[in-house]
Amino acid sequence: MGLDLVELVLEVEKTFSITVDERGGPTIATAGDLHCYVLERLGPEDHADCLSNVVFYRLRRALTDTFGFDRARVRPETPVETLLPRKTRLDDWRRLGAALGLTLPALERPGWVYQVVLPAWVVGILTTVFLLVILVIDRDGLFYNREPLLAAAVVGFVVAVGVEVATRPLERLLPPGCESVRELVEALVSLNFARLSSEQRRWNRDDVWTAVRGIVARVFQLPPEEVTETTRFVQDLGA
Repeated sequence: MGLDLVELVLEVEKTFSITVDERGGPTIATAGDLHCYVLERLGPEDHADCLSNVVFYRLRRALTDTFGFDRARVRPETPVETLLPRKTRLDDWRRLGAALGLTLPALERPGWVYQVVLPAWVVGILTTVFLLVILVIDRDGLFYNREPLLAAAVVGFVVAVGVEVATRPLERLLPPGCESVRELVEALVSLNFARLSSEQRRWNRDDVWTAVRGIVARVFQLPPEEVTETTRFVQDLGA
C-alpha cells in the first residue's frame, strides 16, 4: 500500500470513527467503493435531513453575527472572496472558526513562498540534524570542537523555525475547493463529520459522500469537483 493510501485510510478512520479492514475487507478500488464501505460500517442510521444544510445555516449565522453581513448576502453561490477579503482574511478566518466552533480548512501561502523559502527551511532542518548526529557520535569531542557545532545546530534550528513563523502571516489564500460558500460548507462537513453527526445525531448518503470526496481531494491534492464515484485510486490518482 502506497503512503497516499495509508494516509487515506487514516483520514477515513479519523473522520468517521471507524476501523478500515485492509486485509479481510472488500476491494476498495474507487472513491465510490470507499463511499459504500463507509456507509456499511456506519450502519443503518440514515436521515433525510443533511448535515450540509445544518452547516450552511450555522455558517451564515456566524458570518452575520461576527461580521455584520446581511443574511441575504450569504447564499450558496456567494464567493467567499467577497465576504472575507484577502487583506484581513487571516484574522477573519480565525474569528470565523471560533464563531463556528468547527475546524476550518487551512489557508494557504502563495506559491512563491514554497519555492523560495522552503529550501531554506529544509536546509536549516537538515543542518541541525546533521550537526546533532555528529555531536552524538563524537561525544568526547575527539575530532570536532563541540561548541561551534552546537552553535551551528542552534542557528540551523532558529533559521528553520524563523522561516516558518515569518511566512505564516502570508497564509491568506483560500484552500482549493473553497471558493464559494457552497464549497466551504462541503469542506466543513468533510473536516468535521464525526463531530457534526454526533451533535446532530443525523447523516445521510450525501453527507457521507461529501466527506469521502473531501478526504480523497485533500489526500491527493485535487479540487473536490474532480473526484467522482468512478475515480480509481491507482489508475486515476497514481497511488
